[in-house]
Amino acid sequence: MYDIKDRRLTEKGKKRILWAAKDMPVLLSLRKEFARTKPFRGIRIGACLH
Repeated sequence: MYDIKDRRLTEKGKKRILWAAKDMPVLLSLRKEFARTKPFRGIRIGACLH
């Protein structure tokens, strides 16, 4: 379900994910908790940022 419009941006995206994991501990703890409990299993979620 992932579409990458410009594959040249892949490395930049990976760096941002690593930065967030290192510098945003709350986000990392949520990621670990949700990976364990899977509270959104079976639910489709849409988001839009403007």
